Amino acid sequence: MTYLNAIGPGYFSTIGATLVRGREFTRRDRAGAPYVAVVNEQMAKKFWPGRDPIGQRFKSSALGGNDTEVVGVVRDSIYRDLRETKPEILYVPWLQGDFGSATLHLRIATGPAAVFNQLRAMARAVDRAVPLYAMRTLDTQIGETLSTERMLATVSTILGALAMVLAMVGLYSVLANAVAQRAREIGIRMALGAERMQVIGMVMSDTLRMVLIGVVVGIPVSLAASRWIASFLYGIKAQDPITYVGIAVLVIAAGLAAAYIPSRRACRVDPMVVLRYD
Repeated sequence: MTYLNAIGPGYFSTIGATLVRGREFTRRDRAGAPYVAVVNEQMAKKFWPGRDPIGQRFKSSALGGNDTEVVGVVRDSIYRDLRETKPEILYVPWLQGDFGSATLHLRIATGPAAVFNQLRAMARAVDRAVPLYAMRTLDTQIGETLSTERMLATVSTILGALAMVLAMVGLYSVLANAVAQRAREIGIRMALGAERMQVIGMVMSDTLRMVLIGVVVGIPVSLAASRWIASFLYGIKAQDPITYVGIAVLVIAAGLAAAYIPSRRACRVDPMVVLRYD
C-alpha cells in the first residue's frame, strides 16, 4: 500500500518539489498513451532497492491494472500530516484516468484575493456548472493543520506567564520576610561600614542562589518529560538547547527582578533605628 496522487503537467515545479531523476508528466501522458508514473525516493528504495527505478514496470489498480513504467523520481515529502514520517508516494497522470474532482495549484506573485476573483471569472467563462471551492494559500492550509498545536501553545503560554507571576510574587514574599528577619544583621553590617551596594549584592546573591537551585532541579525534570512533550511539538525538538537556555535566563531574570524591591529596602535600613529597637 502506498499513497497515490493523480497530478497534471507542471505539478512538481508549481509546488516546488525537486525532481531527482527522470521527467515530469506532459500533456502527452493522457488517455491512449502508454501508462507512466513518477515515484518518490522512499517508494523507489522499497520496491527497487539497489536498482535504477527509471524504466521499471509495475501494475496498479489506480490505472486499471495496466502495465506502468516509472519515468521519474521525486524527492520525499510529507503527504497528509506534518508530523508523519515521509511515506511511499506514487504519482500518476491525472489525464490518464478518471479521478473525478481535482485540486488546482497555482504559483502566484500577487495577493491571493485578486487571483481568486480572476479564477472564479475564468471558471464561469468556461463552464458555469464547474464549482470552485476551498480556495486558500498553501500557508493557510498548513496553518490549519497546526491549529491544535497553536491552541496548546497559547494555553501553555498563558499558564506559563501566570506561573511566572506567581513565582515572582512568592519569591518577593520570601525575600521580604528574609530581609525583615535579618534587619538586625543588616543594621550591624551598615553600622560597621558596609556600603548600600554591598547590602544589595548580598540580597541579590541569596536570590540568585535560590533561583539557580530551582533551575538545576527543573531542567532534569523537563528532560525526563520530553518524550511526552514531543508529541505536542512541531518544528522544534523537545531537547532543544536554545529553548532550555532561554527559559533558564528568563527564570533568573524574573527572580532578580522580584528581589529588587526587598534589596532596595534592605539598603535603606537605618542601623541606629534597628539597634535601638533591639
